[in-house]
Amino acid sequence: MASIALITCFSVLATSFISAALGMGGGMIMMGIFAWMLPVAGAMVIHGITQLSANSFRGFLLWRHIYWSGIGWYALGMSLTAAMVLSAHIVLEKHQLFLMLGVIPFINLLPKLPHFDFAKPKHAVLCGLLVTFAQLTAGIAGPLLDIFFIRGSLDRFAVVATKSVTQSAGHIIKIAYYGPLFLAMEESATVTPRLIAIIVMTAIVGTWLGRFVLERLQEHHFRKLCSRTLLVVGSVYLWRGLQAVF
Repeated sequence: MASIALITCFSVLATSFISAALGMGGGMIMMGIFAWMLPVAGAMVIHGITQLSANSFRGFLLWRHIYWSGIGWYALGMSLTAAMVLSAHIVLEKHQLFLMLGVIPFINLLPKLPHFDFAKPKHAVLCGLLVTFAQLTAGIAGPLLDIFFIRGSLDRFAVVATKSVTQSAGHIIKIAYYGPLFLAMEESATVTPRLIAIIVMTAIVGTWLGRFVLERLQEHHFRKLCSRTLLVVGSVYLWRGLQAVF
């Protein structure tokens, strides 16, 4: 119990810092760590609580930069996908989860990938459809969400702030979906209210510290770091998922 709590808190601090600095990557790393320690449903719930804390606090810090017009269109797509996934009761096996986590970052490398921009209503709706599906099945959607931001017209502050709102909404749905499944498992006893409180506070601290890096990064360094971080982490998860297949 103590070792799980220590690993969890350290992971939350580090990955919340990464997410606050780059607007991506941290949640993906965190999901892999939780999936290693817990059943898929448990990883989804703890990851959702942690990321909801970090994302909502990040949105609060940068609320002036949130692109609210796009959020409305995103919510439309999110609602449609959430209704479909929840009605189908989709839950991946652990190796399937790692494979999906590993594949998502490489979507950005596909040839002739359309130029998406979250500032365009149709693109925001499509973003809500695809990203919500990834969040409710793989637990994360940051790399997929980046397709709609990384080459778009919003600056880095608007990117991080707006993404924090979209991600927070997705994590709320994820917690509601996987929560009852996890509570029915024996492993849920290891996740105490005290541990959850520590996780929330650690996520906030990591987010607060990461903001100072965001303010000092230049635009071209910001985008380059984002891309490289995701590809490295994705490769590790692909290897982990393929181990179970072969």
